[in-house]
Amino acid sequence: MGLHITFSTPSFMFQTYPSAWMTHYTQNGLVLQDPTVLWGFANQGRIDWADLEDTSPAKVMQQAADFGLKHGLTVALEKNDSLSIASFANQSRAFTSSEADALEDAVHKLHQITAPDQNLSSKTTDALRALSIKLTH
Repeated sequence: MGLHITFSTPSFMFQTYPSAWMTHYTQNGLVLQDPTVLWGFANQGRIDWADLEDTSPAKVMQQAADFGLKHGLTVALEKNDSLSIASFANQSRAFTSSEADALEDAVHKLHQITAPDQNLSSKTTDALRALSIKLTH
């Protein structure tokens, strides 16, 4: 999840995928070929990963599935010139419509409460950054 992305850098980044996948993803520079990221920069709303399977020459979605990330959903939104993109995975099945609705709603709420114009206290910002680092590394 990247919240409030400016150019290609989010204000807050949370990555909780398995470390083996994150290592593979990083070592192979897959972010530049990841259809979930590319879709998020070009669209708003949500998309099931099954609809992105054939859009990557590098077969990023198949590589993700090889690491257990077989089913997923990506949510993207832009409000007040601020972009957030979040992807979620499930090993065993696609997300239900109600689960997808809840995830999309959660991303919208997180985008709103972490917006730069919300004037978060330095204590809250520091806690979010610490959490971001802890989850990502």
